[in-house]
Amino acid sequence: MIEDGLESAAAATTALGLPGTGLDTVRVLQDKPAFRELLADRGIEGVAARLGHDEADIRAFVAEFGPTVIKPRYGSGSLGVRLVHGPDAVSEVADWAAEFGLHRFVMEEYLRGPEFSVEAFSFAGEHVVVAYTAKEKLDSFVEVGHVQPADLDADATARIESLVTRMLVAVGIEDGPSHTEVILTPDGPRLVESHNRRGGDRIADLVDEVYGTDIDALAFLWYAGRTGPITPGPARGGGATGAGHLADGSSARRDRRDREAGRELRGRRRRHRAGHPGRTPLGPAARPRTCTPSRRPTTPPPGPSAGPEPSGHARRRPVLAASAQRQRQGPPRGAHAPRRPYRLGPR
Repeated sequence: MIEDGLESAAAATTALGLPGTGLDTVRVLQDKPAFRELLADRGIEGVAARLGHDEADIRAFVAEFGPTVIKPRYGSGSLGVRLVHGPDAVSEVADWAAEFGLHRFVMEEYLRGPEFSVEAFSFAGEHVVVAYTAKEKLDSFVEVGHVQPADLDADATARIESLVTRMLVAVGIEDGPSHTEVILTPDGPRLVESHNRRGGDRIADLVDEVYGTDIDALAFLWYAGRTGPITPGPARGGGATGAGHLADGSSARRDRRDREAGRELRGRRRRHRAGHPGRTPLGPAARPRTCTPSRRPTTPPPGPSAGPEPSGHARRRPVLAASAQRQRQGPPRGAHAPRRPYRLGPR
C-alpha cells in the first residue's frame, strides 16, 4: 500500500502465486521510460520521452519538443523534477541535475493543463474508478493541495476513465488499488504516471470522507474473499487537504478543517452509522451489486450497547487476525496452493 514496499510485495506475490500485482507490472510502473514505451507500443498515447545523460541531450530534446520536464528514471513525490522552459534554461537545469546527482534522467515533453489523480480499485481485471482528485501544485511540481470531488464535466470524466482503464489493462494490474496522475491538456487527457497503491497525502482519507469508501479496508476484504466489485456512489459532500507554508519557505502538512469541525464531523458520522436503517457494516445496503466498505470491516456486536466506534487499528485488527490464523493453520488437507490467475470474491 506504500511505495517503498511495492516491489518486495510484488516479488512475494509472484513467487508464491498469490493474487495481486506481479513483479513485472510493478517494475514497468516504476520505470518511467518503460512505462512510456509500453503505452506507445499499445497505441494508448504517445507522449514524447527519452533518457538523457548531459546538457547536450537536454538541448537536443528541447529543440525538438519545446518545454521539457526533467525527472529521475525512478522515483515519486516530485523529488528531483525540474521544468526547462526553453533553450536559455538548459545550462542552468543541466548544472542543477549534475549537482543533484541526476547523471541519468528522463526527459518528457511538458504537458499543459490542470492535473487530476484517479483513485481506482481492480477486481480480478474489472477496473472501478472510486474517485477523481483535483490538485494544487507549486512551480516545482510539488503537490500542496487536494480536493474531492474534482470539478470535471461528464465528457472529461469519461475520457479520463477510458484512458486510465486502458492503461491498467496494458500494464497488467488485475487486483487492488491504483493511483494514476493525469493532466487534462487542450488535446485531451494525458498520463503522467501510475502506481499500484492508494494515493498519498491523505487522498485515501478524502475518499473515505467524501465517498464513504475505505480503500484500505476494501483491499483487506477483497484479498480475503469477503467482498465483490463495488459500485461507487455519488459524493456525500466535499473535502480538501493542503500544505501551509512557513516563513522560511518550508511547508507543513495540515488539514484545512480545524479540530472542532473535525470532531463535529466524526460525531455526525457515528450518529449516521448508528441510526441509518439502510446501512450495513460494509456500506449502504441500497447499492445493487454489493457494498462500499466503511471504516468498520467487521460486523459490530448487536444491540444498542455496541460501544463507541473503535480506532483505525482496532477496526482492522479482526481482519488481520483472521488472516494470520488461516496462515498458521495452513490449507485444508488435500488442498493445493492457488496459482495465478486467481479470482476472489463474488462476481
